[in-house]
Amino acid sequence: MKRLLIVDDDRLVRTSMGLYFESEGWEVELAANVEQALAAMKAPALFDAMICDLHLSPRRAGEGIGLIEAARRAAPKAVLVLLSGEGTDQFGAVRPDAMVQKPVRLPQLHKLVTDLAG
Repeated sequence: MKRLLIVDDDRLVRTSMGLYFESEGWEVELAANVEQALAAMKAPALFDAMICDLHLSPRRAGEGIGLIEAARRAAPKAVLVLLSGEGTDQFGAVRPDAMVQKPVRLPQLHKLVTDLAG
């Protein structure tokens, strides 16, 4: 079973995405912030994919980019998808495998992640 980490500060978005991917056979872990996501990355069972929102709090815009970099170090082969309501060109040395504009259609997001994860 493929393992997915979903990181989004919006509880409704995070939960609905998680339920959808679980119904499609993924094992899902949810994180509401950077701290929870980093803790999940230290878990013994690494993830096969991560979906992360670009902005996880109003105080620290663009936190998702740092999480993409941390996730690439923690799980080099994982598929990394960044969600955003706006485009960005503020990537560091590590880029996501895909960037998806909000609002997200869950069937299309699932297909993208599944196709990338192989």
